[in-house]
Amino acid sequence: MRFLLFFLGIIFFFIFFLFSKIEVQSSIFESLFLEAHLYIVFVIVTILMLTGMWFRKKKTTESKQDTIDEKHDFLPERKEVLNYIKIFFWKYIYYIGTLFFYTSLILIFQSIVGNIQIPQILLFFNIIVLSFSLFERRFPLFQDLIRVNTITVSWYYIVRNILFLFSVGPEFLVADIINILLLIVLFILFFISSRKKSYIPTLTTYSIIFVFLELSVIIKAVTSETLVTLSFLSFLIGIVSLIYTAPIAQIWHIEKKLVRIWWLCFSYLFLILVSFHIFSENFISGIFMIFVLAISYILYMFHTYFQNYISLFFASFWVCLVSFSLFMLLVSEINETKNLFLLSFFLCFIFLVWEKILWVKYMYDIYFFRIFSLLVNIVWVLCFFFFVDISILKIWVLLLWESLYFFYSYYSLKKNIQS
Repeated sequence: MRFLLFFLGIIFFFIFFLFSKIEVQSSIFESLFLEAHLYIVFVIVTILMLTGMWFRKKKTTESKQDTIDEKHDFLPERKEVLNYIKIFFWKYIYYIGTLFFYTSLILIFQSIVGNIQIPQILLFFNIIVLSFSLFERRFPLFQDLIRVNTITVSWYYIVRNILFLFSVGPEFLVADIINILLLIVLFILFFISSRKKSYIPTLTTYSIIFVFLELSVIIKAVTSETLVTLSFLSFLIGIVSLIYTAPIAQIWHIEKKLVRIWWLCFSYLFLILVSFHIFSENFISGIFMIFVLAISYILYMFHTYFQNYISLFFASFWVCLVSFSLFMLLVSEINETKNLFLLSFFLCFIFLVWEKILWVKYMYDIYFFRIFSLLVNIVWVLCFFFFVDISILKIWVLLLWESLYFFYSYYSLKKNIQS
């Protein structure tokens, strides 16, 4: 309760302070400046209550031995350090050595030939490595070379693709296109010959990212609506990963958990990308609203099974975005800003009483929806001050509702904890 008082006080201090120069119709004070500093008094009081500094000395109950034990908890143990070193030399130092080797060869080629470009040099490496794949069963060293070359060269093109998507990278040459096709062939050959290896899960995730970026570059080069197409692409990959989780895991010899992680990541990416054009108020935005609601519902159900609060946040936040988008689509532009605070108020109330509307499975869901309701509550207060004509009567109604809101939040939460 003391934290809620502190939080409420500091919020209203800044709100009243920002609007302190607005002339109200009638006021006890000349402006809102003095009202703002009343809340800063509440902030100081609640800080003292939170820290236990009610004009008394703080008691020290910790001994020196406890302090030493706490310091040791932050230090890694000897076995952990040795394990980190072992993983570094076993997994990563080979890639670092290959990267330095390729860089040195690129510099040598450029110093000898002069006008040769990096894609042409990488094409030379890929052709040699592809020829090694014919003899990899006889020479296990070739298999490591194929894997490291494929990852190293594809890293170069991952960076190139990202730069191209942000319109800061160079154009692709014919050698680049051939290299990308050879990398896809090397990925396929490597998956066929290296089933049930320990590094296959990491490599499959890496190949999914690589293919997604390559498709994104092709989409940008062919179409003009890059964000819209990328949103559909991420939605499609996420849905395929969700529907065909078991077949994909069986074909690639990986765990189902990894395929579900792909679905979650591409679902999150879709929701982030779609937020750029969900307020366009056209046919495409209407289609995306349906997709967002479907993904949000699936993410909510995923949370009910696996208690994933990141998915619950994405589902709740984007349901709010869809609500605002529908509101802007259905309400005329003249009444949008005037009534926007009513929609925020309604959403704030819905999340506040969510456990009453729908059964909550986990105890921490109650805390989540209360915190999320508090965030929406801040939005509706800001909309109120920005888009509503200020008067003492309206401020009184606002403060009355906020007091009832926090009282209900406190006592209902206390009741749920006790029960």
